[in-house]
Amino acid sequence: LDIPGNELVGTIPSELGLLRELTTLELSSNDFTGTLFTEIGLLTKLIWLDIPANAISGTIPTEIGLLTKLTFLDMPSSELTGTLPSELGLLTKLTEINFKYNNLKGTIPPQIFRKCTNLIIIELQGNRKISGSIPKEIGYLQKLTSLELHRNSIEGTLPTEIGYLTQLQKLLIEHNDDLYGTIPSSLDKSRKNIQVDCDNVACRYCEDSDGKTCPVDRTVARINNDDDDDDDDNSKSND
Repeated sequence: LDIPGNELVGTIPSELGLLRELTTLELSSNDFTGTLFTEIGLLTKLIWLDIPANAISGTIPTEIGLLTKLTFLDMPSSELTGTLPSELGLLTKLTEINFKYNNLKGTIPPQIFRKCTNLIIIELQGNRKISGSIPKEIGYLQKLTSLELHRNSIEGTLPTEIGYLTQLQKLLIEHNDDLYGTIPSSLDKSRKNIQVDCDNVACRYCEDSDGKTCPVDRTVARINNDDDDDDDDNSKSND
C-alpha cells in the first residue's frame, strides 16, 4: 500500500490491520493525525513501514515488536511522544530505524543494539528529551554505517565499544551537552572518509594530525567554530 504525498487527512484507519498479507505500508508526506493504531501488530508480513512527515502523535505501540519481518522502520518528523519501547529489540531483521525529530524521551533500550545486529542506519536525532548514556551494546552492530544521535540530551561517556564498528562512516553526536569521552583510536586513519561531529568528545585525529590533513571529516564542527570566531570578530569591531 503506497500512497505518499496525497494530502490525506484524519487518522490512519485501524482496519488496515485486517490486511494480513500486506508487506509495504508507505504513507509519507500526508497530513495524518491521531495515534499509530495498535492493530499494526497484526501485519506480521510487513517488511517496509514508512510514515514520515505527518502529524502522528502518542506513543509507539509495543505491538510493533510483533513485526518480526520488518527491515525498514521510518517515522521521522512527526509528533510521537513517550519512550522507545524495548520491543523494538525483537525486530532482528531491521536494517534502518528512523525516529528523528519527534518528541521522544527516556533512554535508548540496549535491546535494540544487542539484538538488531543487521542495522545499517540509526537516526534518532532531534528528540531533545532522549537521555541517558549510549548503551555499550552499540558494539554489537558490526554492519552499522551511520549513527546519528545529535541534538538530544544524551550524557555520560562515549562508550569505547563504538570502536568495534568497523563499517561506520558517519558519527554525529554533537549538541549533547553532557556527553564526553574520546573518539576511539580504532576508528582509524585508514578510513579517511568517516564524518564525525563530536562537540565535547575529544577527536584524537585532529589533535595528533601534526599539521597534516585531518583524517576525519569535521567540516560541520569547523564551520561552527568559524561562525563563533566571526561572532567574536564582529563583537570586537563593534567595540
